[in-house]
Amino acid sequence: MIYKTHLNNMNLIQLTKIAEPINSSVKSFSWERLFIATWSLLQDKIVKEKAEAVTYDNKPSRANQETEVWDVIFAKMQATDKSIVISEEEKNYIFSSGFFILRPKQEILSKYLYYFLRSSTFHWMKDKFCTWATQKAVTLDWLRQIQIPLPSISEQKTIVEKLDKISNLINLKKESIIKTEELIKSVFLEMFGDPMTNSKNWVVKNLSEITLKITDWKHWDCLDDSTSGYYFISAKDLINWKIDYTNTRQILKQDFFEVHKRTRLDTDDVLMVSTWASIWKTAVVYEDIRTNCTTFQKSVAIIKCDKINIVALYLKFFLDFNIKLVLNVSSGSWQKNLLLQDIRKFKLFCPPIYLQEEFLKIVHKNQKILEQQKDSISKLEELYNATMQEVFSF
Repeated sequence: MIYKTHLNNMNLIQLTKIAEPINSSVKSFSWERLFIATWSLLQDKIVKEKAEAVTYDNKPSRANQETEVWDVIFAKMQATDKSIVISEEEKNYIFSSGFFILRPKQEILSKYLYYFLRSSTFHWMKDKFCTWATQKAVTLDWLRQIQIPLPSISEQKTIVEKLDKISNLINLKKESIIKTEELIKSVFLEMFGDPMTNSKNWVVKNLSEITLKITDWKHWDCLDDSTSGYYFISAKDLINWKIDYTNTRQILKQDFFEVHKRTRLDTDDVLMVSTWASIWKTAVVYEDIRTNCTTFQKSVAIIKCDKINIVALYLKFFLDFNIKLVLNVSSGSWQKNLLLQDIRKFKLFCPPIYLQEEFLKIVHKNQKILEQQKDSISKLEELYNATMQEVFSF
């Protein structure tokens, strides 16, 4: 537990110098500099691929802020969590006027201020008082009214060290998850070759030839929210290879399935989103009592595997690897969707079933590792959130 002694609530303006951007604030330069817009910052990381190299003459008018090392910046817009502490490299960038730049005085540590800007307390206040009609954002007048809990410098250091430690552990766990997922993909490629080229010369068949049924659930009525227990799954509910029932809508009418039922959902069915926006999403149905009272948005296709010819997880990974080929057969105008007839004609490489089952065993083993890693992250995030709440609540 962190004990905050000699705690004062101080106005942010008393503890920082707030940079007020004007177009002439960036001094003339004769080389290219990286311009960081608000969309170039993903929470606390600058995504350089989304940044823009600009000269002094061609930079946008909003590219008008310079920073110093240990400045803390955050995005002004409502419902955004974007803030960083400026490093030696980042001080050479130009920042958008969509950020506030805070220059901490000696009474407050930059990292302590940074964590305050990431806290739910700050975001609740920020979102509540955002103004303007089109893009809601906080104003300088509002910022001058914000208070922050301020313990002593030594206690700030203790708090920062604890939050840094938890954050670093979370990031390490997330990197481990990425490596485990990459391992599964590399095993797929090693066992079956490149599915884009069929480098191992497997037999090629249409998806309809090795599946029992490919269908969807064509209905759009009876979607009033209720607690009846009839789940309505859309593309957003396909998470981490499976159906996530956490935030699903539910269906009101008890007789819904008797009237509208087209097919029964079974274990090892493969689900595939057929709309352009989320066409890369796939999932495998695992044994779950809720699948007996689950129906789908029309944009989710159900592929019922013929287990003599195809293993569900092999099909899921094959579809994931071949997303470019899938997109090539999509139809429609600006909103491109996959029709069921397109999915049925999709070409699939068919290695021996025993090899697919070997891949299934490897995936299951690594899925257990992934679940352990994700469980560990959840516990660390709970600790992080509890610490933030303890430190920054008034």
